[in-house]
Amino acid sequence: MTQPFKLLLTSAGRRAGLVECFRSSAARIGAPIEVHACDLHPDMSAACTLADTHFAAPRCTDEDYIPTLLSYAQQNDISLIVPTIDTELQPLAASREEFAALGTYVHVSSEQTIDIVRDKKRLLPCAAYCDKEYGVGGYYVGVPAILGAGGVERVVDMELEDDERAAFQNSVDAVKQLVSTMDQL
Repeated sequence: MTQPFKLLLTSAGRRAGLVECFRSSAARIGAPIEVHACDLHPDMSAACTLADTHFAAPRCTDEDYIPTLLSYAQQNDISLIVPTIDTELQPLAASREEFAALGTYVHVSSEQTIDIVRDKKRLLPCAAYCDKEYGVGGYYVGVPAILGAGGVERVVDMELEDDERAAFQNSVDAVKQLVSTMDQL
C-alpha cells in the first residue's frame, strides 16, 4: 500500500473547508492523505476536529513556534506545511531551509516577497521606470527602489562614483539601443 501524503495545516482554526478540500482532491486523484492540524487551542478548532491528528502549537510569535513545528514535522514525516494566517508567513519563510533539510516543503513565499506584500517598504534593486532619476529620460532600468504592496513606490537616486556612473550609463545605453531596435520591428 502507498504511504499517505502527510500534510500539516498550521493555525487551523475554523478552516474545516480546507481540510475537506485537501481530502476530496486527494480522493479525486486516488492518493492517500493524512491531514495533521495544529492550533493554539485545538479543542476549539473545527479543522483540528476533522484532521486525522492534531496538536497544540505555541503562538506563531512565540520563540518555540518554529522548533515545535520542526520537531513535529520530523517525528511525523510531514511532507507539506500549509500556513493559514499571515503572521505565520515570515517565521515560516525564514525557516524554509530547516524544514527542507527534513524533507518538508513549506508552502510560503520568500521572506522578501512577504515583506513587499505586507508593505514593509523594502529597498531592492529592480527594473523601474526612470525619468529624471539618474538622468535616464524615460526608460525602465535597473536601479535601487522602494517596493511596497503596490510595486515601485519610488526610485532611490544615489550618488554614483565615476566608475559606477560609467557602468550604469553603459546599461542605460544598452536599454535605449534595445528599445530603438524593437521600435524598428
